[in-house]
Amino acid sequence: MLGLKSKVIEKTFDNFDFGLRVAMPGIIQSFDSTKQTVEVVVAITEIVLQEDGSYATEEIPILVDVPICFPTAGGFSVTFPVVKGDECLVVFADTCFDAWHFKGAQETGEDIAQDQMSLRRHDLSDGIAILGLNSQITKLTNYSEDSLQIRSDEEQTYIDVKDDAIKIVVNETYLEVKDGEINIDSQTTINIKNTGDIAIEGGTVEIKGDSVVIASGTMGVARIGDAVSVNPSTHIGTITAGSTKVKAG
Repeated sequence: MLGLKSKVIEKTFDNFDFGLRVAMPGIIQSFDSTKQTVEVVVAITEIVLQEDGSYATEEIPILVDVPICFPTAGGFSVTFPVVKGDECLVVFADTCFDAWHFKGAQETGEDIAQDQMSLRRHDLSDGIAILGLNSQITKLTNYSEDSLQIRSDEEQTYIDVKDDAIKIVVNETYLEVKDGEINIDSQTTINIKNTGDIAIEGGTVEIKGDSVVIASGTMGVARIGDAVSVNPSTHIGTITAGSTKVKAG
């Protein structure tokens, strides 16, 4: 009699364990940026206890309208372009959170808890997708161990923050700010545009280049020591010996 009772209790706890949802890795199938919810396929099949005491594997039905969790607080947020195939961790709430999800706390007053809309607990319907969990197949390469980074997976574009420097990189172009030093490196073009005044102040201002154009001008600017020929009628000079790299309007 005790043996039969023990088996009944054991089976009861087995059924309870198999119905209790806590957390599972998932693969996102679609993303609704308006509702900020996803459809998720659970990445691990379920082991189901059969009537004869044996076990079989089954796929868990796709999870729909799963809210995503991303950094947001104090009126600021960090958002991500969530796409199909992204991996995540789906955490299942203790209770039904539909009332909170649809209403928050605004309709009932600040910091007022909502009543549950269902008695379910640890249910597949109450999942929350936490972005950023990676399998060994999708893990990041060249993970920085000494800085904070916001980066593309391919590391072609990233922001790197260290104790003494911030670096912004887009392919081969970068802006680096250090304590007392700013470096800009571009293989193509650097544009600075402002409708107001621009002031550059320093001990020595050095400009290097094949040519320097000021105010969209075409007339050469003579340096001290350059030879200049001046037309006495027009008073326009021509540089006859020296550099003609600097032009002004």
